[in-house]
Amino acid sequence: MNKKSIVVDKYSTVYCYDIYVVLNPSKDGLDKLFRWEENDSSIYDEKNKKYSAYSCIGVIDKSNGRRCFVVIINSLGTDELFDINTVSHEAFHITMDLLDACDMQYSEDNCEAYAYLQGYITECIYKTAKKEWAS
Repeated sequence: MNKKSIVVDKYSTVYCYDIYVVLNPSKDGLDKLFRWEENDSSIYDEKNKKYSAYSCIGVIDKSNGRRCFVVIINSLGTDELFDINTVSHEAFHITMDLLDACDMQYSEDNCEAYAYLQGYITECIYKTAKKEWAS
């Protein structure tokens, strides 16, 4: 059985934070790229393999030392509606935490910024997820 290669897509935002979407994660692959902000441990956690996807908040991009946000996709493609829900769900987590990192608390005055960013992040995750569905 051939194990699929790790896919890492980087997406920039206007908020000076990058978002990475990772397909087919491996500990070695993730450890080369990222570490937790609080300590130098791996963002890979074997316990999270049970989730179809999950978000990692408070991650450092080892290539530039900057904080970033990572969505890891373990498995999608079996149920289209479930996958759409999952992609949107993870985009929500990243949106809330990214704008919180910018000290932008959600309010009626800035709800459009939240909505646009969530739409953009959903699109980014979807673009990467499509690579899994196409294989």
